[in-house]
Amino acid sequence: MSDEALSSVKSISLPMTSDRYRLVGLDGEMTGSAKTLDFYKEYQLCQIGVALSPKEFFNSDIGFAEGEFKWSQEALDVNKFTLDRIRSGPRGWQVDAELVAWLRERNISEDTRLIAVGWNVAAFDLPFVRYYLPRFSKFIWYRTIDLNACVFLAEQVTGLSYNNIKDKAKRYAAKQVPGEVQWHNAGYDAAASIAAYEFLVKFLKPKIKWELKDDIYD
Repeated sequence: MSDEALSSVKSISLPMTSDRYRLVGLDGEMTGSAKTLDFYKEYQLCQIGVALSPKEFFNSDIGFAEGEFKWSQEALDVNKFTLDRIRSGPRGWQVDAELVAWLRERNISEDTRLIAVGWNVAAFDLPFVRYYLPRFSKFIWYRTIDLNACVFLAEQVTGLSYNNIKDKAKRYAAKQVPGEVQWHNAGYDAAASIAAYEFLVKFLKPKIKWELKDDIYD
């Protein structure tokens, strides 16, 4: 799909709300990652991004005092955080309160049923969010949309490769989020996640014509 073709989808927006739920892009940047059961305790959530649309999102660093966080150079090389930046950021309880206030200003409550949308969001990001931002985590519903799963589904439906489809989704997303491209910035990535989901739905809609019927399992 050419850049011109990607741009042609710009004018259509998916409804991100219903009377049952609201979709939000969600992304976190961490000080590291570990293959342990309590990986979210091993390293820390140092930035949170939550997006209501590609153009409206919350973004904040989360700081920790010296001795309160562990880090890996590999992670910091990716997200461009420095140790001084981590030490000087607002503390988690402050960010938690600010994020909840930001949502409430937009008439979003714990009853809204926010569905987190993101890349590996349920398995990786949300455990950190629940641990470091407990007030905000009460706004997040137990259902999520994992964009990796969406791309694998698109691969099966279209025959295109996972990498090909993911690249298309991310290029489309980069055209929807205002400003310069800032991958591995949590706010930007959260906004781009909403846009990528929008792309994947539009990408698949014309290709899925089979209608689910009540007698499908008979």
